[in-house]
Amino acid sequence: MTDEYVYPDKFKVVLGGIVGSQAQGFATKASDTDRGFVFVAPPLDLLGLTPPEPSVQLHDPDMWGHEIGKFIRLALTCNPTILELLWVDHEVCSSYAGRMLVMHRAQFLSAHVLYGAYKGYAKQQIVRAEAEHRTVKARRHCLRLLLQGAQALRDGYVTVKPSSMWVTNIRTASETSERFIELYTHLAEDLDDAYASTKLPAEPDREMGEFVLRQIRKHVIDRETAQ
Repeated sequence: MTDEYVYPDKFKVVLGGIVGSQAQGFATKASDTDRGFVFVAPPLDLLGLTPPEPSVQLHDPDMWGHEIGKFIRLALTCNPTILELLWVDHEVCSSYAGRMLVMHRAQFLSAHVLYGAYKGYAKQQIVRAEAEHRTVKARRHCLRLLLQGAQALRDGYVTVKPSSMWVTNIRTASETSERFIELYTHLAEDLDDAYASTKLPAEPDREMGEFVLRQIRKHVIDRETAQ
């Protein structure tokens, strides 16, 4: 784990790690180092007239963060970026809240939602490529999402960094339209097959999410009351 000063002092960071291309194995010398984190707002701040912002985007260094309540809601939607943070090598995971998130991370996965999220985000990357002229990078993200979605449906956990073979295959296929379409077709069919045979629960376990959030809030309140 790294020193927590990397993360902003004004947030109570309970879980944090490097995400994006550096974590996924697709980074180049020009790639930035992106970090994601989860923070817990003080209970009294949540009860005020102006609650804290549930999400933050920071620069120098580049990082994003979500308050624990929003993070859990997004995790239940199987948002790929959110799930990635749950499975990376964590730089910060020393608190009760961070350990609770990691302990229950597999329970945030649900078949129908995960399938729709990863397939939908993969298609969005193709639309983005056409609009922003970032074809190769967007194709790479698309193929990675299809691969990771199928793996998660089969294994019941998220593999953030594909094997070196898959990293090479995805990089190569992203370079030309013909090879991209060929691998896209294969991975999309594999995602469908994984969805058809998955053992994940069909729908999100919202009761579990509510339990985790309430336990974390209670822990923070008890700790502050004891001080």
